[in-house]
This record gives sequence, structure tokens and C-alpha cells, in this order.
Amino acid sequence: MNLKVIAPLAGVLTMLTANAAWATHCGCARVSSSCCEPQCCYTQYQRVQETCYRDVCETVWEKELRNCTKTVYEKQCQQQTCTVMKNVKETCWKDCTYTVCKPVKECHMESRVVTTCKPVRETCWKDCTYTVCKPVKECHIEKRIVTCCKPVHETCWKECSYTVCKPVCETVMKTCKRTVCEPVCETKQVCKTVWENQCVTETVPGRCYTKTVRDPDTCECDPCTGKMRRVPGCKRTIQCQDPDRQVTKNCKVPRTCVENVTVKRMVKREICEQVPTQVTRMVPQTCTKKVPYTVCKYVKEEKCVEVPVTTCRMVKETCCKKVPYTVCRMEKCEKCVQVPVTTCRMVQETRCKKVPYTVCKQVPCTVTKNVVVCVPKTVCQQVEVCVPKQVTKKVPYTVCKWVPCATAPVNPCDPCNPCK
Repeated sequence: MNLKVIAPLAGVLTMLTANAAWATHCGCARVSSSCCEPQCCYTQYQRVQETCYRDVCETVWEKELRNCTKTVYEKQCQQQTCTVMKNVKETCWKDCTYTVCKPVKECHMESRVVTTCKPVRETCWKDCTYTVCKPVKECHIEKRIVTCCKPVHETCWKECSYTVCKPVCETVMKTCKRTVCEPVCETKQVCKTVWENQCVTETVPGRCYTKTVRDPDTCECDPCTGKMRRVPGCKRTIQCQDPDRQVTKNCKVPRTCVENVTVKRMVKREICEQVPTQVTRMVPQTCTKKVPYTVCKYVKEEKCVEVPVTTCRMVKETCCKKVPYTVCRMEKCEKCVQVPVTTCRMVQETRCKKVPYTVCKQVPCTVTKNVVVCVPKTVCQQVEVCVPKQVTKKVPYTVCKWVPCATAPVNPCDPCNPCK
């Protein structure tokens, strides 16, 4: 049990024992002349802490090296011979009949009533006031000292050399080429398309229509009366078609014929000729002559000049003018217009053409190729593993105890007597 519970119980038992002793001596055995004499004793307890130790198991993880085997795959290259089916393509031709819808356009005029909006413009006037800045010029004379440079001209002479080219004529034979066109006749074969009338028979499919048919009536036995009764047949819808009919019509079939045509063409030919040519060449010649030139010197000179100075200042003036503006309004009007309408209808035409198609055949072929193969290999290596280990150690803990320290007498008249 806990010491905190045991200590108060011991004190209570001690008090009960003291009360029993007091009752024996003070109540039944004898009568004391004085009631305040000490008649019982009590024990005092002291709380003491003790340190104890207990065993505790802990799990500790220790590192340990262990040998383990690992499978590693190495890649190796090997040659393998295999038979491969190779695709060989061949081009063949087949006749393909197709129907072409040829458009036939028909144009006619239609009368249509068109409502148009016609713009009607009206010119109006409004007064516009604006401010104009009118320049006012004022002129006065000012005297200013001006420094001017006066030119002084002097004439000098210098010798100047120049080159003159004199023409010299010579006769030279020159080779000239000219092109002559000569006619040449050739015979060519020309393909010509001729249209011929031919009767063609076509099969026109019959008209398809829907018809409602009633199944024949049946007889069955009535389970209530046991008599035979007639059951009307069900109505159903079937698709019917009229028999096909043969239609003969005339159509134009193209036919290609070959004709020999004589063609006359011009062939170019070059002719070389020696032609005398007059050539003029320039011969340079150096000459000297005296050339006059003028040297101009400027001499500074100061003089007083009266200069007119014009000052301009702006004076505001308000003016009014009439400005025209145009107002446009739309008026509706109806008119009849002839509109060309083009109607296009499609006419079927059967044509035949050769269509190429490709046939693919499988041909066996032997091929040698390199194949990468994974070869397993066992490798031994050391791995660090954590191993659990149980370790026992002592852990201190504190225990509180109640220890009796002294025994003291108790006065029965004391109000704090624990024996009461």
C-alpha cells in the first residue's frame, strides 16, 4: 500500500488506543481527583525519502557486417542469323469505270423589286465667332556700327600644262558575224480527236414504292368455349420495285486518229565576213600656256549705318462668319431590277480510266544481326546491417516513507488532544 495512506491510519489507531486506556483508567478503574493529569501518549512520524534502483531492459541497435550474394546481369553482344520476310511491291493496272456529274448552267432573268435608300443632302448655314490675332507692324530707324570686309582684287599669271588628244584615222579589217534564217520542211504525226455518234443501251432501274399488305387470316381454338375462331392477319409494310427497262440513246464517242502534217520551220545559221572599218584613235599631246588668275583680299573697315528695325505686335480681333454644313437624310425608294439567275443542273457521264494499284509480296531473306543478351553473374559483397540487442541497466527512483521519530504524553484537557 501507499505510505501516504498508511501514515494517517497509524495515527488514528494510536489515538483509539489512547482513548481506550483513558477510559480504563479514568472511567471504570478509578476516579481521579484531577481531570487534567496526563493519561495517554502518541507517536510522531517523519517523512523520509529513499533512493532505490530497479532493472530496466532496453533494445540497442548495433551495426554488423554480413556477407550477402547479389545477382548482376552483364550485357553481351551475340550474332544471330534469322529469316525475315521482305516486302516487294509490284505495280499493276486495272480499268476503273466511274460516273462524273457534269454541270450544265442555265441563265435566265428575273424581275425583283428592290428597296433602296437614296441620300438627300441639304446645305445649311450657321454663324461662327472666332478670334483673330492681327499683326501690327511699327518701323523705326536705329544707328549701328558695322564692321565690313572690303574686297581688293589682284591679277596674277601662272603656267598651266594641259594634254590635248588629236584624232588619227586608220582602216582595220573587222570580222563580223551575222545570222541567216533558212527554211526547212519536216513531217510530223499529229493526234486528232474525232467525235462519232454511237447508240448506247442503258438499263434504267424500276421505281421503288412502299405497299401495305395484310397477312392471311388464321383459325385458333378458344380455350373458354372450345370453339374455333378466326384471327385476322396483321398488316405490314413491304418495299416493291417496278421491273427495269432498257433505254437506247445516241451519244458522241471520242476517237483518236493520227495524221501526217508537213511543218515548215526556219533554221538559224551564222555567217562570218571580213568588213573594212574606219577606226579613229586619239593621240595625247602636252601643251603649256599662261593662265591669268585673280586673288581677292579682304580689308576690314568700320562704318556707321542707319538700320530700319520693324517691331511686330499682335492685336486680338473678334470676327464672325457664316459656315456652311451639310445635312444628309436617307429617303426610301422602290425600283424593279432585272436580276440574272444562273441555275446549275448536274448531268451524269460515265468514264473509264486506268488506275495503278500496288501488290505487296512477301519474299524470305536471311539477315545476320547483333543481339544484346543479358548474362547473369553472382557477386559477393558485404552489407552493413543493424542488429537489435537487449541491454539491462539500473535506473534510480525515489520512495517516500513515514518513520516514527518520538513519543510524547497528551493532556486530556488540551483542545488539540489527538486522543479525543
